[in-house]
Amino acid sequence: MTDVCLVQMPYALVNRPSLGLSLLKSYLETAGLSTRILYANILFAEEIGLDVYRAVEESRPHDLLTVQFPAETCRACALRAACTTAPHGRSITLHPEEALLQTLRATAHTPDGRATLRRRTTVEHSLARLDHIQGPKARYKGTRKNTLDVRRCATVDNLQSLARMKPAA
Repeated sequence: MTDVCLVQMPYALVNRPSLGLSLLKSYLETAGLSTRILYANILFAEEIGLDVYRAVEESRPHDLLTVQFPAETCRACALRAACTTAPHGRSITLHPEEALLQTLRATAHTPDGRATLRRRTTVEHSLARLDHIQGPKARYKGTRKNTLDVRRCATVDNLQSLARMKPAA
């Protein structure tokens, strides 16, 4: 059984292995963990075809998701004044994950989505408080020392939260 599975995500280069994942695998195996690397980029390239994969891999996301409306189309549109004043027409760039964003927005308006958002907000605020106490960079070299520092900061945050609580009547 594998203890750790490292995944090379799609749209990474397929013509060479990941140096970072290989180094991480070596380190984990020295620490006694059985590790394997899953090259999902190669599996995905096989699924959609190497030509399509390379076209996406070599292009920038905004090049793929930009739509340009010609000036003639914009001039004839009744909503032009509310849309654009550009003489050369209008271009719209969609986020690479637009479909996912629309799904998440729709989910946020459901009762389950609101409950999830409340839990997520609580966690994010806790992490932001930790970042405020600890700062954006690790203070020490080494995982053990930094783990101890994160726990120290979490303890400080918990003590501050307790100090803010009103005593029970």
